[in-house]
Amino acid sequence: MTAAFPLTALYPVGYADTPASFSASNSALDANNDGVGWVFQAANAEAITHVGFRYGLRVGTPPVYVATIEGVSATTGAPDGADVGSTATTFTPPADTTWDATIRWIQLASAFTPTRGQTLALTIRYSSGTVDGSNHSTITRFQHGSSVAHFPYGLTLTAGTWGAPAALPPNFALRTANTRYGSLVLGYYATRTASTVGHRVAAKFILPAGWSSTFKLVGARFWGSSAGAAGKSPVFGLWDASSVIQNIAIDSDQDSGASTAGLLYTLYFNEASLTALDFGGTYYIGLEVADATNGGVLINGYTVSETGDLLMYSGGAAGVCISTWNGSAWADVLAYPRLELIFDDITEPTASGGSNRVYGS
Repeated sequence: MTAAFPLTALYPVGYADTPASFSASNSALDANNDGVGWVFQAANAEAITHVGFRYGLRVGTPPVYVATIEGVSATTGAPDGADVGSTATTFTPPADTTWDATIRWIQLASAFTPTRGQTLALTIRYSSGTVDGSNHSTITRFQHGSSVAHFPYGLTLTAGTWGAPAALPPNFALRTANTRYGSLVLGYYATRTASTVGHRVAAKFILPAGWSSTFKLVGARFWGSSAGAAGKSPVFGLWDASSVIQNIAIDSDQDSGASTAGLLYTLYFNEASLTALDFGGTYYIGLEVADATNGGVLINGYTVSETGDLLMYSGGAAGVCISTWNGSAWADVLAYPRLELIFDDITEPTASGGSNRVYGS
């Protein structure tokens, strides 16, 4: 079928319509009636086995904390304090820097199976031990430098009272046996590919094989670096594991002139005939250095701590990530790109032998 232009697929942008930065907003859990919480909907009816959050930093010898999945008040929108299923799990951060600025996954004492769409709250509260300004932990509640958020949302428990929901993207996640969901960011990816001709930085993507037969890409929209100094021509390209599929030179004199990272690009290829790509195939789309004095290129993204964390984002596959090319091989980065694909058309499979087409009848 011919796409209703511009048909796009997010792969995976997170909170992409935002400035290019990440700044952790940490809460200090330094009193016995302090805590943090995130209100969310269950994405499916699979048992939640782990909860994830970004640990800020430790001060002194932290006390014992407890992570719990709770119900949500219908009147205040705050966690209601009721454990939904014996999920409360205590954990003790170390009295050193081991956990500082890392993503932590806590296995629940008892897995909880929600109903799809059920509204729940993940909370972290003080449990036991000495806690004050010299002995405590901070937890990253929100992602600053990003867009406002309406739902899910985060809250802070101060002196026993939950504050109002905050309009910042929350930073937490849930894990089941098969997937992860939420929005759990470790940091910001803004590393320029070295200024070596032929080096690339790209979004690695895989469109699931069961979706359809083939597709064509006319371009992409992404957050990345400036095109470089005057008179330079980095390349916008589409590649597979070893070869060039489509590409076009970008004239650095034909942009808005900003010189920082975190610029929004919408770029199109110029081939008269676009290449048919396979659903289920692995491809790369991004930028290539074309001049050693260009200053390098990049596609912005958010970093995570392990491959499984990439399941939280659009694309639904751990193989969807930022990847770099050093002239001879691709190397995946534990970061998800802020990029969306722009389709030209999609070819549905031919119906046969009692099977159904993915698109149409």
